[in-house]
Amino acid sequence: MFDRVKSKAIHKGLNMLLNGRYGEVQELDLDTQRHCVSLKILLKGEPSPVDVSIGRYEIDVRDPNRPVVVFHDLKASRQWIQELASDNFEGKSVDIPQKFVPLLKMLL
Repeated sequence: MFDRVKSKAIHKGLNMLLNGRYGEVQELDLDTQRHCVSLKILLKGEPSPVDVSIGRYEIDVRDPNRPVVVFHDLKASRQWIQELASDNFEGKSVDIPQKFVPLLKMLL
């Protein structure tokens, strides 16, 4: 149940991040125990939603002024998105904007 509350908050935060400019998160399944996420995103210009899974994520808040997330085992239902995610995000530290730090704390 608690993960469902977290999922709703993260869902809302991701839609704020996408800001309607790129699309909309339609579904989100968050497992904070296993640190994995599954998403269904309807991207602008795409005829159907894209399924994305993050097999594992790590959140590093050692520097509170620069929290980062690292994604592992990224998968997407569109090959070009899979390749883009692997090349740019797999195993790399991604800065988390300060306005999303309160949502981040829900994942810890």
